Amino acid sequence: MTFLTPIPAIIAACVCVPALIAMYLLKLRRRELLVSSTRFWFANQRDTQGNVPWRLLQPSLTLLLQLLALSMLLLALGRPVLNKSRADRERTVVVVDSSASMAAQDMDQERSRFDVAVERAKAIAVIAAQTAEQGDVLIVDFAAVPRLIVPTSNGRRAIEDAIGSISQTDQPADIDTLVELLSGIVRTQIERTQSETDGAESDTADAAPKLLPTHIVLLTDGGNLGADRTMTTLEGETTSVRLPMAELAAMSNVRISYERIAPKPDTVVQHTWNAGITNISARRDANDAGLTRVLAQFQARTFVTDPVELPSVPVELWLDGTLLESRIVGIFDELVAQETFEVRAPRGGVLTVRLRTNDALEADNEASIVLQPGRLPSILFVVPDDELAEGNQLRGAAWLVGDVLTELPQRRLDMITETAWRRFEQGGAQPNVDMIVFDRVAPARIPTVPTISFGADIVSEGTTDPAQPVTILVWDRRHPLLRDVSLDSVSGVCVPMKAQIDGFRTTVLGQGVRGPVLLLHEREGVKHCVVGLELATSAWPMDVGFAIFLATAVESLTGTDPTNASVSFTTAENAFTLRRGDNMSDVQSAFSLVRWFGMRAQETVLKNITGADMAGPNQMAAHLGMLSRAGVYQIGESGATPTLVTGAWQPIAVNLLSATETLMRSPTELDIGERGALRGARAHVERELWPWCLIAALAMITLEWFASLNFRRVQRAG
Repeated sequence: MTFLTPIPAIIAACVCVPALIAMYLLKLRRRELLVSSTRFWFANQRDTQGNVPWRLLQPSLTLLLQLLALSMLLLALGRPVLNKSRADRERTVVVVDSSASMAAQDMDQERSRFDVAVERAKAIAVIAAQTAEQGDVLIVDFAAVPRLIVPTSNGRRAIEDAIGSISQTDQPADIDTLVELLSGIVRTQIERTQSETDGAESDTADAAPKLLPTHIVLLTDGGNLGADRTMTTLEGETTSVRLPMAELAAMSNVRISYERIAPKPDTVVQHTWNAGITNISARRDANDAGLTRVLAQFQARTFVTDPVELPSVPVELWLDGTLLESRIVGIFDELVAQETFEVRAPRGGVLTVRLRTNDALEADNEASIVLQPGRLPSILFVVPDDELAEGNQLRGAAWLVGDVLTELPQRRLDMITETAWRRFEQGGAQPNVDMIVFDRVAPARIPTVPTISFGADIVSEGTTDPAQPVTILVWDRRHPLLRDVSLDSVSGVCVPMKAQIDGFRTTVLGQGVRGPVLLLHEREGVKHCVVGLELATSAWPMDVGFAIFLATAVESLTGTDPTNASVSFTTAENAFTLRRGDNMSDVQSAFSLVRWFGMRAQETVLKNITGADMAGPNQMAAHLGMLSRAGVYQIGESGATPTLVTGAWQPIAVNLLSATETLMRSPTELDIGERGALRGARAHVERELWPWCLIAALAMITLEWFASLNFRRVQRAG
């Protein structure tokens, strides 16, 4: 037997037991009175024999019963548990949910769900460690990516320090990764003792391994564990999908306890509803590069059984810390509402949509994106010498590409001949443009800006094989360049192309019977698209799909795609940022990372740049990993504290954007498949004996009361 709290029990015993015995040692002092006779005072006559403060301890049934009752109460205070034998060895895994919904402060004493979960985790782990072997008590921090924590010892301080290292996040909970981690833990084989090894038979190698019994305690509100995992087929039939937790619970050596960390359904809470931003996106106007349209989606849910009308929520739009617009949005219970904003920010900036409301969860009340500077591409079109006349008049087949380029949104379109291009190359200079389009012209060396080549390879050192007729048989329909077009039955004369170029990553987008027809080469973020078809021999330029392909290629390769108007990350994604400048040698290895939320600086985190590399000409990328708290981050080098919108590094917008966390569902039961459902109740990891001690103490007190009553009756009868 082991006592979980022996010190309080010992202190109480040192005080209470002597006090109880002293009550029976003290002699009652009474005032002397003169009476006519002592005949009617036999019961008190013994007390008049001496007037001393102490008397000998007399045998007493009531004293014995009171001592037994006090002993049971002291045992209950010490919280005894039964020790386990090696055969009863069990591993305890305490899973603490640190996802965004656990930040809701709706528990007793206005504590957050996360605080209650941490408190319960410490209590459960300490109890389990009293009778467990070293390493048999494990802690799992559960959010977007689960983290296994092994306490250094089974001592109370080591366990509390391990659990104390868990912090609240703004991440969504990922049940699939949690189950994957727990599956690896529960498959741990138990080590054989020396006696088991000596008595084993020769064929023990073929015997099934003995798995260590594992008790998994889930301390969570159950929002993701109880998520709807039904699937609708193409025929409209709804089929159920087996829950990942059910596969884990089906293992013979596993038992699962689900302790629901959330208010009871009938509990009156401070916040009866929650609203949040579940999606945000931006798209630049195709004809006005300075105009950006922002789409924000909202969801809300009430937490009470009686229908509650959700109030209208004020929504604010901020740009670089300045309020641009405020409007009222009506959000209905568990339905999606959306609002569209128009912002003119040609130079880009940090755009934030805020819900100004006091609800259950704060992390989903704000979402930010980093708008990219609005610009249209400048394009250089290189054609054969005899196909460009004065006044940029195209002749021959060059008009097939030139007419489409003229109609595309662009800042400037310049046209030059092959001879003029060769003079550029001989002088070692590159034209100051965003993209170069070659029509049957192969450059001597690959340019440093994105290019599109038609009817010629990207380098003039290609193969010497003659051009041959070809039909595109296979093409990548999922690639962004081809997702909106069809290359079925596209044919023509194709020039030979190099399938591989040293230092480049090559992707085959279209394939004919004799080899590739459409290639994409990439190096250091600069892409070069090569179309081997001679357009004059193909009907493809007459199809609307050709214009769509060329427009998509220009937008994608130059980074001016209207759908790429902003950059942002979720708390479950690896974030990175860019630094632009002419000199990258002065980049510091240590920097301050400041987080803004609610238009004010929240905290400063010191980190080291990990994975910094060149992302393009005069551009460096710093990979920061997952940033678990929502907000806008900015980097300051050399220990300097940055502002929200200034600095060499681009701001990083990190958002929650999770409907599951916003809706904050907390099921009272967890479906685990064949074993039925787990009811969200208080978890017990050991069989404690203190309830039985209290029952025994109550029985002793009852017996003592009857004994005292009987003793008084005897005295009266005497």
